[in-house]
Amino acid sequence: MERPTNAYPITLVLGEHAEIRSSCAAAVATMGGAVLDSAPARTLPGETQLVEALFGVDVVACGSEDETSLRAVSGLAERGEFDGALLAVSPTDAAAGSMASAVRLGADDAVSAACLSGPQGSAVLEKVLTIATRRRHRQRSMLEFRHAAETARNRAESLALRVSRLEGEAWTDPLTGLANRRQLAARLERMFAEAVRYGAELSCVMIDLDGFKQLNDMHGHREGDACLKQVAKAIADSVRASDVPARFGGDEFVVLMPRTPVCEAARVAERLRSFFHARVAPWCGADVELGISIGVASVESAKPLTGDGLIEAADRAMYASKAGGGATIMRCEANGVTSVA
Repeated sequence: MERPTNAYPITLVLGEHAEIRSSCAAAVATMGGAVLDSAPARTLPGETQLVEALFGVDVVACGSEDETSLRAVSGLAERGEFDGALLAVSPTDAAAGSMASAVRLGADDAVSAACLSGPQGSAVLEKVLTIATRRRHRQRSMLEFRHAAETARNRAESLALRVSRLEGEAWTDPLTGLANRRQLAARLERMFAEAVRYGAELSCVMIDLDGFKQLNDMHGHREGDACLKQVAKAIADSVRASDVPARFGGDEFVVLMPRTPVCEAARVAERLRSFFHARVAPWCGADVELGISIGVASVESAKPLTGDGLIEAADRAMYASKAGGGATIMRCEANGVTSVA
């Protein structure tokens, strides 16, 4: 349906009411507007076709008793799919109740055909056009608001992802994917405080590679980094979901084990050592003698005063294991003397 290029207002009449069409034409003519051919709307089209028919229309006029048309057009206006005015026109001098009913169904105004074609016709159109202008401003503001809200939401989601990534980088060792020293310190402080307060056990396993420098010297740091990744995976596969495996620095690793006595921590450490000799050591090749030294300590066995003291106790046990060639997992007791775990 072609729209006149220089006419205002553009008016579409829904239905086959000759009186409504002629009264609309008379009122619109005084304002330099145009009434569109209503033939496609002899029967109300489907919603999609109706939206297309209403595009660029300033005023829709339909019979005041045509509930189907009134509900359809007002529904589109409420959803922001029509920004013009809806005028209910009675072909005859209908009762006031009928006109009020049309307004309740969504019409912006309701008049008789005689009134619309008379001297007051242009005033009626001016009134509903003012309503249409306000509706258009409101819908434009809503669109701008939704666009701004969507933009803000996208920016917030992007920022949240960036913050999450940065937090992950700040708390995770980039090479191995295990917890880093910063995360280890924070988790250790909380776990140690809980162990002391509730009388729960907390064990610590300290792990150090033997011969790692030789691997780096012979095969380069790239192979050394690959080896550390293999060790980290072996540690992660050996411990429980509640444990906290971390890279302590260089080729040293730590595992915090909440609610775990030292004997159980030693069994986990033994499983880790088996994984290491089965998976990692052969991977390094026969020209490198790569080994592992492990020490364990717990709040109950070592009686440390602080979380750092627990780490130091496990570290002493690990060095005792290293002094023995890494063949035995060692445990730190309260008097500082290490013994076979």
